[in-house]
Amino acid sequence: MGASTTGGGFSLWPDMLGFAALNDPAVTRRFGDIARAEYRAVGIHMALSPQADLATEPRWARFSATFGSDPDTVSRWQGPMSMGSSRGQRA
Repeated sequence: MGASTTGGGFSLWPDMLGFAALNDPAVTRRFGDIARAEYRAVGIHMALSPQADLATEPRWARFSATFGSDPDTVSRWQGPMSMGSSRGQRA
């Protein structure tokens, strides 16, 4: 599985666009759960992610931080990500 940019001591996972390409909601939810646990372990109690933006402008620098440009895809992946990030429930 490809990894995102350097994690600075956190687990390395694909960017959000990579999760959409994996087409596996259980992996996406698991990432949210692991990221939440890692953040909590170092005292981070709020994150400004995951973002549910639609990537419709290819010049936008945060394109890879989205689940893509298709509203159906974004809504399908945002749910599992939010579930793992906020509640820590495993798929």
